Amino acid sequence: NQYTHVKIPPDNPKDGWTTEIHVDIDSWFEKINKVIYKGNLLIVDYMLEANRYYNAKRHEGTMISYQKQRASSDLLSNPGHCDLTAHLCIEHLEMIAEKYNLNVLGNVRQGQALLALGLSEKLHELQHFPSSQLNIALEKRENLLRLVDPRCLGELRWMALEKCDQNITNSLPNKLETSFLREDL
Repeated sequence: NQYTHVKIPPDNPKDGWTTEIHVDIDSWFEKINKVIYKGNLLIVDYMLEANRYYNAKRHEGTMISYQKQRASSDLLSNPGHCDLTAHLCIEHLEMIAEKYNLNVLGNVRQGQALLALGLSEKLHELQHFPSSQLNIALEKRENLLRLVDPRCLGELRWMALEKCDQNITNSLPNKLETSFLREDL
């Protein structure tokens, strides 16, 4: 099995080393498996490779609180008024996807995906705004850059999966054609 190299806990963790266990991932994939007979699935979320996710230096896990676009590790600072999130482990997703006969086509960071899909052209188009609309152009640029900034949404990962109908003989894979997975950046 290609996932046996994942070691939980990692070597030499600090006392109190913590990580998240995503107990609903398996049931989520099971539900997906029941409704998709053939097709493609795109998962967009914060994800880390296992060696970064289950790392002794990541001793407090990946949970984080967001309020008004500000991140905080103090999860209980303003209960009910913050969004709480945790990263996913890429290899764990791949392992569960494989269990439900989903082919992992690949994953990329959101910044790479959006650039491959034409974000740079959108940014370039902003130079054509009239000078009287400079404030609008700057706001649009700021919003677009947030999507690729690693400190903002640029670290989101896009994982593409493919499901072939196992009940149909000679069912050919979909071979999702997507430039965000094909493009070398």
